[in-house]
Amino acid sequence: MKQLPIITILPLLIFISGCNSGDSSSNQVINQGMNISITPNSTGVCSYVNAPCVSVSICDSSGNNCSTVNNVLLDTGSYGLRLFNSTISQNTLDNLKPITDKNNNPIGECVSYGDGSQNWGGVYKANINLSSDAIATNVPIQIINSSFYTPPSECYNATQSPQDFGLNGVLGVGLYIADGGSYYSCNNNGCSAISLSSNEQVSNPIAFLPNNNNGLTLLFPSIPLNGSKNQSGTLYFGVNTNSQNTFNPSNVYKANTSNIPTFSSQYNSNSYSAFLDSGTNTLSIANSGLTSCEFSSSWLCPSNNTNLTFLNYNSNNTGIQSILTIGNASSLLNTNNTSFSTIGTNLNFGIGLNYVDYGLPYFYGKTIQLVFQNSNSNLGTGPFWAW
Repeated sequence: MKQLPIITILPLLIFISGCNSGDSSSNQVINQGMNISITPNSTGVCSYVNAPCVSVSICDSSGNNCSTVNNVLLDTGSYGLRLFNSTISQNTLDNLKPITDKNNNPIGECVSYGDGSQNWGGVYKANINLSSDAIATNVPIQIINSSFYTPPSECYNATQSPQDFGLNGVLGVGLYIADGGSYYSCNNNGCSAISLSSNEQVSNPIAFLPNNNNGLTLLFPSIPLNGSKNQSGTLYFGVNTNSQNTFNPSNVYKANTSNIPTFSSQYNSNSYSAFLDSGTNTLSIANSGLTSCEFSSSWLCPSNNTNLTFLNYNSNNTGIQSILTIGNASSLLNTNNTSFSTIGTNLNFGIGLNYVDYGLPYFYGKTIQLVFQNSNSNLGTGPFWAW
């Protein structure tokens, strides 16, 4: 059996930006969403199990010289659009406006992810076409390019290509707006760390839409316990701003304002910090007590489907029961399926303490809404998750 990677696309160093996402109302509902595909790609990108991928188009700030990039991971655990330079036409690259410092030196960014991978590249402003009538203008994005000047020593593990990374890019649409990342001023002598204002940092493009910009609504169907093949879902822009994105969630889970936004949870009388992350392809749990797989200690392989009962504490501090069913990863990965709601891993990527990462398996069979930080909705002011 070929061992498949664990995707945990969650930047390790994130702090809060004070951005406000502006007007969230709109009467326009046509195509205010994106189709999400969980289908292996023969080129080796977005080919992992539970990898929710979308297509994104970028253009220069005038709306011209566009390129469409497929197989971009939809990630509610990070912030901003990041695309490999090799996936973008040279005409588009030549017309993007770089973000520079006061001395006109170009700005680079190093992003470190929970699975140990890194992205390095320059920061530019672009128009982002998320759908035919959802265009975010003048958004700071990262063009991933390991040859962008000389990377700092902190970015020693920067991925070289989409095939190495397993994706053509990442569309980060998490609870915050600007990413609060590690930025550098670059010239021919190298790159030096620099502070960058939030309006120039790589940012969540949904917040830059002219309407339906207060958050997002994700819908995935329920799937069998042994998985399904070539599953799909839908992302609607905004939360309760039009007929497509209006739902009545049972509970709101307010996020704390730390580097990794979380809410409180409990398992086996132990306290956990929990978060929802579509960019993680498993239910990733610290100290689950379950048996690891023989092929890898990272994956969970109980002999039978096993239920773990968590209490997730909502914004009223009421514990809401959540049952996670964990199956045998070895058996699941030996099927021909690509989508699994029961696949689990040990959360051991270094964020410490007790965490539960409700990855993509948690999204199946639910309508999950995210309201961005400082954004308003009829459910309250973000940041929070609701389902």
